[in-house]
Amino acid sequence: MAGTDDEYEEDIYPNMANDVHDYRTSNSSLHHVTPRMHRRDAGMETGSRRRRCRRKGRRQKAQPHVHYETAEYSVVNVAGTVRLWQPSDWFAPEGCWFVLKNGQVRVKEPGVYWIYAQVTFEDGKGAARSRVLLGGRGDRPPTPVLTCAGPGQGAAGRGTRACFAAGIRRLDRNDRITVEAWGDVMASPDYTYFGLLKLGI
Repeated sequence: MAGTDDEYEEDIYPNMANDVHDYRTSNSSLHHVTPRMHRRDAGMETGSRRRRCRRKGRRQKAQPHVHYETAEYSVVNVAGTVRLWQPSDWFAPEGCWFVLKNGQVRVKEPGVYWIYAQVTFEDGKGAARSRVLLGGRGDRPPTPVLTCAGPGQGAAGRGTRACFAAGIRRLDRNDRITVEAWGDVMASPDYTYFGLLKLGI
């Protein structure tokens, strides 16, 4: 029926200029761009690519979900907001439900979500500490909704600590989710990642 569609344009691949980090491999201090970022950037136009998103209410059967991971095989010192995220290769974002910018994920679809986050630290001697913040519209300050603090889970044969937290939370339209961490973060898809899945409730 005409006039019922919810149409808008979203940044599917946001400008990475504000999300530049210094990556270093375990045996090199040279800055580099990972192969995954090369593939993602190849063929893109100057600026950000925009795609029109059309939603038709009940006709859309898929549940809103997204999974973000970090660049491959690098170590990044983080003190605050983690800005290393990029959509997983197996997840093709449509821009209808989530918008990633400067480390924040903005939720477009209100509902009850399962939120999960894992941050793995290179130094296994110190305590692992990370948290997930929820920030809304206006002047409402970000509030911690998931916190991981403690010795963490060590990986066999490596000086690392993994800090994992997950929980269920009601999110409103335009709420923002941010992951914070402190320490040397293992930026690898299987070490550091987070995501959201809307539940059918």
